[in-house]
Amino acid sequence: MRILLALVVAFGLLVATVDYGQEKKVEPESVADWRKDPVCRAVYAGVLEGLYRDAVSDKIVANIIGKKTSRKDKKTMRERMKRSFVLDCPLCEPTFEAFLTYQNRKAESLGGDRELAQKTLPGLGAQWKKTLLSDATRQRLEGLSLLVERWVRVKLDSSSEIKPAEIQAWKNRVHQRSTEGKGKLISLIQDGNDYKQWSAYWGCAACNGSTLAAEAWKIKP
Repeated sequence: MRILLALVVAFGLLVATVDYGQEKKVEPESVADWRKDPVCRAVYAGVLEGLYRDAVSDKIVANIIGKKTSRKDKKTMRERMKRSFVLDCPLCEPTFEAFLTYQNRKAESLGGDRELAQKTLPGLGAQWKKTLLSDATRQRLEGLSLLVERWVRVKLDSSSEIKPAEIQAWKNRVHQRSTEGKGKLISLIQDGNDYKQWSAYWGCAACNGSTLAAEAWKIKP
C-alpha cells in the first residue's frame, strides 16, 4: 500500500512538472503600492510628461477625472477614479495620479516642468478632443487608451537607464500589471453597480494603452 501511494504521489509530481508544449500561466505579482513599482512609476512619469508636452486642456482633464476640488479624502478620490479608471488597478492608479497632479499644477510656477512643457510633439487635434470630451464611457476610454499608449511609448523609448537586455523583462512586467488590472475590472463588473456598463475588453484604458506601448517597444541591438 505504501509503495502504491508513493508511486501515485511521484506520478502526480511528474505530471505537474511536464511541459506539454503549452506556455505555463504565470500569475501576476500583486502591487500593494504603485509608487514602489518601477513599471508603475514609469507609467506615471510618461503620462504626466505627455500631459505637459501636449498641453492638454483643463476641460479634457476634468472630463477624464472630474472637476477640480479641494477635497482630497480617499472616498472622494475613489469616486473620481471610477469615471475613467479601475479602482485598485496598478496601472490605473498612477495614470489617475498623473492626471490629478497635472490638474493641480500652478500655471504661474511650472518650475522644473517649464522646459518639459516647451518640448514639441504634435498636439491634440480636433479628433482627439472630440473623443476625450465625450460623455460616452466607451468612446472616452478608447481615446484615452490610445493617448496613454502614445505617452508611455515615448517614455519607454527614452528610458536610457533600462538596458536592452532588460527590455523583455519590462515588457513582461507591464503585461503582469495589465493582467492584474483586468482581473480587478472583471471582479468589479461582477460584484457591483459602478462598472456594470463597462466591458473588460475596452474598459481599462491605462492597461490597454500601457500594454500596446510595451508591445511596440523595440529591443535595441
